[in-house]
Amino acid sequence: MKATSKKSVLIVNVLFWVVAAMLHPLAGLVPTGTGEPPKVFSLLIPIFFMFLALGSTAMMAKALGQQEDRDSG
Repeated sequence: MKATSKKSVLIVNVLFWVVAAMLHPLAGLVPTGTGEPPKVFSLLIPIFFMFLALGSTAMMAKALGQQEDRDSG
């Protein structure tokens, strides 16, 4: 795998995790009538976090699979 490809994969992976880390603080900033974050966020944030983790893992697996194909071929 080229150095630029590795760098771009790592940058996108880091961006996945930055978004995941910012979910909870940003959810607290959503204005509501009561001043409390919506109750549904306690369910949606972990689910969205898991989707980001799955996307990050799938992206890394694909990048590693492409690297193995190039190494063996």
